[in-house]
Amino acid sequence: MVEPPSDRATQYAANLFRVSVPSNWRELRGSDSITFAPLGAFGTLNGRSIFTHGVEISITRSDSRGLQNATDDLIAALSRGNAELRRFGEAGDVTLSGHRGLRTRLSNRSEATGMLETIEVFTTLLRDRSLFYLLTVAPADSFQDYVSTFDRVVESLRLND
Repeated sequence: MVEPPSDRATQYAANLFRVSVPSNWRELRGSDSITFAPLGAFGTLNGRSIFTHGVEISITRSDSRGLQNATDDLIAALSRGNAELRRFGEAGDVTLSGHRGLRTRLSNRSEATGMLETIEVFTTLLRDRSLFYLLTVAPADSFQDYVSTFDRVVESLRLND
């Protein structure tokens, strides 16, 4: 059973960013990302860390020119590990901590549950041309229950670049 997100928030600070996440979500550090997820929504499958509900934040190098191309490259890289990953239409413009960004909705079949999940990827280019991204995920049938929480997390984001 996955805990619903708390209405209370906890501030998390890293070198490059600050963000507020629900106080009952755990911080899970990966080799090149940080994931915040509630109890019951994360674990290991085939030696890989997975999560079914929550937020992942990371930075990736980008050789592309422009935000759209860099975002397309990121989604292509994510697709290589997720054969059923699909886009829901075109990316929309957003502002992330004062930076021009894109919001792209995706669909995937969760390796952990076998159920459809909805993913939103928020991207922006940093001054050094790296691509910063914040990815949200929840089961498709309950994604709407998480949208306001995900939106609060995205709105709380402050980049320190």
